[in-house]
Amino acid sequence: MLVSNAPTTSQDPAGRLRQLPLGTRLPSPPPLTEEQLERARTLGAQPLPPYPRRPLSPASLPVYGPMTYAEHMRSVEERAAEYRAF
Repeated sequence: MLVSNAPTTSQDPAGRLRQLPLGTRLPSPPPLTEEQLERARTLGAQPLPPYPRRPLSPASLPVYGPMTYAEHMRSVEERAAEYRAF
C-alpha cells in the first residue's frame, strides 16, 4: 500500500498555485469593500509604537537608539576576551 505524506489541497491552499505552469498570470483580487478600506485607513492613523530602546547601562546615563559600530565592536571584543585561552 502506497501512503503519501504530501498535503492535500485542502490542507495546503498554495498547492493549486504550485500546480500551475511557470509564468501563469493570476486574476486580480476582488476589490475591497468600502468598510475594509475605511478600516485600513483608521488603523493606519494610529500612533506608531515607541522605538525600542537598549537596556540602561549601570555606569552611564540612558542611551537611546541603535548601537554604533564602535559600541558593537567593543562588545564583540569583550565577549572574545572571555573565551581567550591565553
